[in-house]
Amino acid sequence: MDAFVIRTPRTVSTEDSGQEKALAFFKKEKESRKIKSQRRLKNLRGVVVLEEIKAFVTQLKSSEVGKWEKVKILKKLLGKQPSTEIIVNTGIGKVVKKLTKSSQDPEIAKAARHVKIRWQNLIERRIDLKTGEKPEVISDLQTRTTREKALTLFSEKYPNLSKKTLEKLEKALFNRFRPVIGDKYRRSVRKLTIHHLKFQHLLEANDIDSVVKQVTKSGK
Repeated sequence: MDAFVIRTPRTVSTEDSGQEKALAFFKKEKESRKIKSQRRLKNLRGVVVLEEIKAFVTQLKSSEVGKWEKVKILKKLLGKQPSTEIIVNTGIGKVVKKLTKSSQDPEIAKAARHVKIRWQNLIERRIDLKTGEKPEVISDLQTRTTREKALTLFSEKYPNLSKKTLEKLEKALFNRFRPVIGDKYRRSVRKLTIHHLKFQHLLEANDIDSVVKQVTKSGK
């Protein structure tokens, strides 16, 4: 028997090295898919992180947060559908409403109005469902976005009219051209915004039918 055992360095075969690299790659891919899955879940409209909403409240209130950062936050909120309780209890609803009246920052005010209109429609649909009233059929995303833009334009051009009157006006236009919103609907909205002084007195008298007939008289 030999008196000494000579230990030689263990050599790793090319095959073993390849297996280790493959395992490391699959492990990395699995972790990457997990992170991406978590991000997608967080980005869903119905998924709202309470701490994030509270942080947004603080940032939107702060005078130290820049204009465009606030606009960015409002755009994030536009893509969310928080529960009515979260909108009320966190104070985010009041903050957004206050920002719609920000005359010094028109970009912030505009972004806030988009959020306010969308959330108001969301809450009203929930109330309709809760009380058992028949809700209006929810349209596709493009149609909803177009209608919300029309309401925003109306609120800008007719600041003295009530929200209820403007909603009745938009709904009357929508019902005239439904089920598809096209160029005729958009042209009617443009007429109402460009020639707002012409229609002001009729809308103040709540004569919505006459207004709709005038802006759509070229044909359906």
